[in-house]
Amino acid sequence: MNRQMQIQQMMGNPQFQQQYQQRLRGMNPSQILDQVASNPQMMNNPIVQNVMKMRKANDTEGLTGLAENIFGEKGQNYSDFEKQAKQFLGFN
Repeated sequence: MNRQMQIQQMMGNPQFQQQYQQRLRGMNPSQILDQVASNPQMMNNPIVQNVMKMRKANDTEGLTGLAENIFGEKGQNYSDFEKQAKQFLGFN
C-alpha cells in the first residue's frame, strides 16, 4: 500500500478523524505551521521552505496559488479540497 492510500485510509477512519480534529481544535493555521517549522525533516522539503518564506512575507496569494498548482498537477480541484477540509475540521 503506497503512502497516499495509507493517508486516504486513515482519513476515512472516524476515530482518526476525531483525534485529528481534537488535535487541531483551537489551533490557527499559524500555529500549525509553527509545528511544521519545528520538524527538521519537514523543513528539508523545498516546497515547505517556500511555504514558510511566503508565510513570513504574508503572501496569501502565493500560498493559494501554490496549493492550486499542487492540486492541479494531481488532477484535483483545490476549491473542492478547501470545502472538504473546512467541513472535516468543523469550519462550516
